[in-house]
Amino acid sequence: MNAPLLILNPGSRLPWAQAQRMLAPPTPLGAAIGGLISLALAVLVVGLIAATVSLYQQRRRRHAEARELERQLSAAFLRDPRLTGIVLTPTIRIPLSPGRPMEIAIAGAISRAELRAVVLQIAREETKYSEGETVLEDRLTVSSTVPPVAA
Repeated sequence: MNAPLLILNPGSRLPWAQAQRMLAPPTPLGAAIGGLISLALAVLVVGLIAATVSLYQQRRRRHAEARELERQLSAAFLRDPRLTGIVLTPTIRIPLSPGRPMEIAIAGAISRAELRAVVLQIAREETKYSEGETVLEDRLTVSSTVPPVAA
């Protein structure tokens, strides 16, 4: 305690306010620590907000890439003359963690089992240049009700 000791007696000539000012320490340590804690919390909140915004933008970008890849796959299936008249639906699932691969499920009914290899080959070729790793999931069914396609 570096504050000067002031003994108050009834005959003292110092006013009461001046005596209180002399007794109080100039800068309390608790206020400085409180200020540092407030500053650290503000920096932490700003950092959390920045990280959340970054993750949100990354997720949005991955969803946009997935929708574009779905469009590319659908267009590639429509361009191939062996698949004329067959409805194939690519569906892409994006995992929550950015390091995991996108899962591409290709669903539809085909008339011959040989077309399965054609569909998967087209999908592999289209996803070859996509960013990140992809996993193909075959949900194709061979159905006799699908009209045969002229090869």
